[in-house]
Amino acid sequence: MRALRKLTTQKIVTEDTTLFMGLVGDLFLALDVPRTRELEFENQIRQAMVDLKLQHKNNFILKVVKQSQMSVDGSKLMILDGDIDPIMWIELLNTAVIDENKVLTLEINERIALTQTMRLPFDIPNLRSITPGTVFQAGVLYLSHTDHGWNPYVTSWIGTSDNATEKAALLVLLNKYVPICLEVLKTKFKIVTPIPEIMHKQMLCTLLDCLSPPINCPPETARDVYGTYFVFACLWAFGSAIFPDQLIDWRVEFSKWWLSGFKTITISSSGSVLNYFIDPEPKQFIP
Repeated sequence: MRALRKLTTQKIVTEDTTLFMGLVGDLFLALDVPRTRELEFENQIRQAMVDLKLQHKNNFILKVVKQSQMSVDGSKLMILDGDIDPIMWIELLNTAVIDENKVLTLEINERIALTQTMRLPFDIPNLRSITPGTVFQAGVLYLSHTDHGWNPYVTSWIGTSDNATEKAALLVLLNKYVPICLEVLKTKFKIVTPIPEIMHKQMLCTLLDCLSPPINCPPETARDVYGTYFVFACLWAFGSAIFPDQLIDWRVEFSKWWLSGFKTITISSSGSVLNYFIDPEPKQFIP
């Protein structure tokens, strides 16, 4: 039961985990086998995350443990990232490297022999172009955005500030703007390319790092000033990828939606909200 659970849960999406565990429960009636834990190793991971000012969530620590179980000491890693080419090269790699002679032949006819200590991690967004046979033979570690969400990243980012007023203001602003912006991007507007939720948050935090240094927001800064810079960063973090198609200018629709929904920070209704910037002296939006 433990082996079945260990090999399967790290390969399936979060939504299927409950269904799978129900099937395991039906297969092993009245049997509850806890997973083998390395408490000292888990504590070391937790302490390392604390030292790095990261959020030590239990489900993320479990992912790190599973990753360590898929490798061996002294491994030499060849990390392959990006999308999987659907023209069968991954299956050729499967046949040549995983099944038979452990030799990787490149397009330039260079041959790389893989030793017992070498690993080929694939850092990829999905498994759409990979057959079930390859998935079965590979060690898959699935990181779902629903497992962790964006809160740990933002919480760690806020923790880098030493200004209590700034922290409190940012928490209020994040809870007010971010969830609804994420929701409307999924349902109301079109963007030029799919963007993961975490990337919107990273863009937001990076813009705020650039816009609100001590020269713009000293320790005694009022909360409405933080709000002004936050709104500007939010507009571009969530609105920059919106584009006009042949029928509708979705940037105009985004501007109308923003002006009708958020009125705390004043922006003129003449023109798009994306055409405004912040005057550093009065700290107000101007076209």
